[in-house]
Amino acid sequence: MNRVLIILLIGLAGLFSIPAIQAADPRGLQRQDGAADKRVALVIGNNAYRESPLRNPANDARDMAAALRKLGFDVIEKRDASQKDMNRAIAQFGEKLNADTVALFYYAGHGMQVRGKNYLIPVDAQISGESTVRAEAVDMDAVLDQFAASPLNIVILDACRNNPFERRWRSIGGGLAQMDAPKGVLMAFATAPGKVAADGDGRNGLYTAELLKALNEPGLKVEDVFKRVRARVSQRTADAQVPWESSSLTGDFYFRPGVAVANPTAQPAPATPNLGGINLDDLKHQQAEREKWDAWQARMAADYHAVEQMQAAPDLKLTAWKRWQTTYGQDNPYSREDERLRAQAEQAHRHAEAEQAAVTQHPAPPLKHQQPNETNPPTGTKRVPQLISGAPMFNPVWVPPGKLLLRVHVLANGEPDQVLVKESSGSNILDEEAVNQIRAARFQPGQRDGRVADYWIDLPITYNKPTSFSTPR
Repeated sequence: MNRVLIILLIGLAGLFSIPAIQAADPRGLQRQDGAADKRVALVIGNNAYRESPLRNPANDARDMAAALRKLGFDVIEKRDASQKDMNRAIAQFGEKLNADTVALFYYAGHGMQVRGKNYLIPVDAQISGESTVRAEAVDMDAVLDQFAASPLNIVILDACRNNPFERRWRSIGGGLAQMDAPKGVLMAFATAPGKVAADGDGRNGLYTAELLKALNEPGLKVEDVFKRVRARVSQRTADAQVPWESSSLTGDFYFRPGVAVANPTAQPAPATPNLGGINLDDLKHQQAEREKWDAWQARMAADYHAVEQMQAAPDLKLTAWKRWQTTYGQDNPYSREDERLRAQAEQAHRHAEAEQAAVTQHPAPPLKHQQPNETNPPTGTKRVPQLISGAPMFNPVWVPPGKLLLRVHVLANGEPDQVLVKESSGSNILDEEAVNQIRAARFQPGQRDGRVADYWIDLPITYNKPTSFSTPR
């Protein structure tokens, strides 16, 4: 009887031990041999952009890589990566994935959407239009393509920050576009589709800072980790930033096995008076951001008026407007004054282009051919000084094209407005004397479309250079 009882007890013990063995892998990947699946991660953080650098992503990537290594991940880490570096890292990441791996991709930095597709921006990207986005950035589809072999994959994008490229073209929207996760993939975004996330004032961005905390909490399924992050970020920003996920996972995964504890932020508020006052950190942060944009807007307006009032040749004025437009291409989220100035600058830009084209195609208005005399100079010539060798003075004569080339802007009344040295004679004294003579002269009024108008003319001048000379007194 005792032997039978003992056998029954041993059998029952064996039955109860089977589910315990099967549950040894808390990630729930249905492994039958009890072996742990390999964890592989690619972590990228880009700070050092030529236009609009960021504060936190490099720190975010460094801290995320360290946290994932502690959780058993084989981590490929890249910071301030070029397009070539990012593509190579993605390919290397894909080569490590197979049917026994759990894959995680993390990116912090600038990202954008173009016609519903999401792109990650390398630090060396030179984006001037919609077509260059595809050539200079990294398509998120290239990352998703790497997950074909692995059964459980996680994508984390802290790339919804406001960036300098958005709203330059109508087809580019704010934040990132919504993406539907393929089977076996969970996609986590720092904020909702089309919204912008905060970069953060401390070492890490707001979203990544809360994610780093949640990763270390034991017993949480991967979905519960991101729920806690969403609750905490939403609470800290008063719902201004609400993280978002899309999941098609078919199994369970735990970053840290163990017993889960209740989410402190999910507990109901105690029924006692709040003696701690209110938290104004988020409003102070918003005020600081607005003050930065106010200073930027004031500088934008000042530079606009400086270019507008600059007296220069059409080609130089055109260059100045191009430089202004490149410098102030960002969108001020707190004002529409920048849009008004950009519209006015575009009109001024087109006007400068038209003036430059007129100078290039019609350097001087057509005049009736006349024989040179003291009152009627031929087109393209001028009474200018020619230095006579050995003579202590300048004698005015008619001269053909030569060593010195001046560019003259003539007003509608025939008076020279600007005299520029386009090609120097090699002597500052000779150049200055010629410029002064031209300033004191008068030209024939120009015509455009049958009306009197100003014009630019290139005026060639020659000198007989002496071995010694003196200026007139």
